[in-house]
Amino acid sequence: MNDYLLTTQLQDTWRLTDKNYVLNYNALNIFEFKNYKSNFILPEPYGIDIQTKKKNHEYVENLSKIIQKELSTELNKFHNVNCSNKYWKIITGNWLKRVIKIIFFRYKCLEKSLSINSNLFTTASTPKKYKLFTKDSRDLVFATLDAEWNYNLISEILRKNISFKIRLEDYESQNKYFLNSSKIKKEKNFLKKLILNLYKKVHNISYFIHQNNRFFIKDSSLSKFSEIKINLLLKQFPAFYFDEINIPFKYEDNLRDKLDIFNETNDELEKTIRYLVPYLIPTSYLENYDYLKSTATEIKWPKRPQAIVTSNAYDFNELFKIWAASKIEQGTKYFIFQHGSLTGNAIRPEDTNEYQVCDKFFNWGTRINNKKNISAFNFKLTNINQKNKKKIKILVLCKSKNFEYEVYDRSFGYKNIFDGIKKLIEILPKEILDNMSFRIKEDFNENEEEKFLVSKNIKLLKSSVNIFKYLAESDLVIHMYNSTGVFECLSLNVPTMFFWPNYQNSRNHYDDKFVEFCKKEKILFDSIELLAENLVTNIKDIGKWWNQKDLQKNREIICEQYSVLPNKKSLQQLSIKLLNEKN
Repeated sequence: MNDYLLTTQLQDTWRLTDKNYVLNYNALNIFEFKNYKSNFILPEPYGIDIQTKKKNHEYVENLSKIIQKELSTELNKFHNVNCSNKYWKIITGNWLKRVIKIIFFRYKCLEKSLSINSNLFTTASTPKKYKLFTKDSRDLVFATLDAEWNYNLISEILRKNISFKIRLEDYESQNKYFLNSSKIKKEKNFLKKLILNLYKKVHNISYFIHQNNRFFIKDSSLSKFSEIKINLLLKQFPAFYFDEINIPFKYEDNLRDKLDIFNETNDELEKTIRYLVPYLIPTSYLENYDYLKSTATEIKWPKRPQAIVTSNAYDFNELFKIWAASKIEQGTKYFIFQHGSLTGNAIRPEDTNEYQVCDKFFNWGTRINNKKNISAFNFKLTNINQKNKKKIKILVLCKSKNFEYEVYDRSFGYKNIFDGIKKLIEILPKEILDNMSFRIKEDFNENEEEKFLVSKNIKLLKSSVNIFKYLAESDLVIHMYNSTGVFECLSLNVPTMFFWPNYQNSRNHYDDKFVEFCKKEKILFDSIELLAENLVTNIKDIGKWWNQKDLQKNREIICEQYSVLPNKKSLQQLSIKLLNEKN
């Protein structure tokens, strides 16, 4: 009798036996062993050591460069246009790298499971019956946590190249495509809606002025006041650009068959990736491309900007990407402001799509020094109100579940973090727990962290409140993961600690000085027991620990390299750099 391979959380597909192999940790996030008497075997998580990460990232990077050029050619043919590879890379590049990683990881997990036990069977759907497309690139990341979408993607991988290695039983899932129901929509109150609608009317009326702005600044991470000020320093009319657009549902069957990126290769993994990439393409690049391009032509944004500036619109904002790519084709410069730290990531900044397509990359600090990088400051920290009166003794920031779009098992990393939260609650004395306030991310309809913390009567803070308000009101901030917020706390000189399990396998060479500093000053902990011990030791006089002369001196050095706190001259200096680089 064959043993069963459990591939996803979709329980209707399960055919449990006495011995069941589990594909990866994502298949078990909501699974409770106690409800079943069967035996479950979970192999070591795939790809979590640093050398494997680097090797796999290099594979994805090299393959994405090749496929990007071929996909650009195919999209030109499909839309009857003649745009450059850079044009299509701006629009599709982040999506393409992500989708290659998604296929890569699931393929490798299957390969690993079959290397452990060659006597397996599992269920799989009929090829192409379930449609793997998403409406846009943002929906793809949500799809990576959808059990049905994962089941059908894994089925396609199994049917394409691995079916001869495993016995498959046919099973069709209920739906025919992915519909994202996980997005959290923040409801605007009446006053905010009124102000927004009023601003839009003023924006349209004043278009005759700001249509000639030389700089288009959108989603810059700067505060609204700082955006107004930087526009004035650039000698142009301040404008905020809103683009709330509802991409219609529009899907045409067999349309993706027209995209040919097939290539003869002996690499079975590459064959699988090339086969599946066209079927995962969002409607925003095919069916809805003309709609988005037409909207981009009509939208009241500058007609001939000399430079486009953004901090995060480059990834998921489909309208922005198409508009920006069109302007860049005409000679407009493209400037990216650093959004996150990338510290603790095996990916080099220069391997990110946004870095590759921009003309200049504006950094938070001085740590990366080459012709493309411009040293600036942490854009998130302008106009932060640092309060003397503290309302929160200990603020604990949680991560929430990881999207599964990497070349390694991110759910395993989340499991370690969640286990750390549970252990921390278990070992800390009650008098400390009573002074702790937890903030969780409300990214999903269900949140495991919230359920657990509520069951332990732990105080929870609203995630809708600006995080910097909480930071300014806290005596101590504990990050339960390697967060960009650690840099914000260091820059703002807010006492902080963070939990980073297995940090040795989540590093690139840019991290060394930061990690050395955090380990030496007892800010970084890879053991929850050590974090708890340090917390108990310092809680009565946090200032005595945090204000040590060497700690403060080294903190200033690290912040200069990684996250500069803006001062009164920072915006003026930034405006000068922007003006110099636009030519």
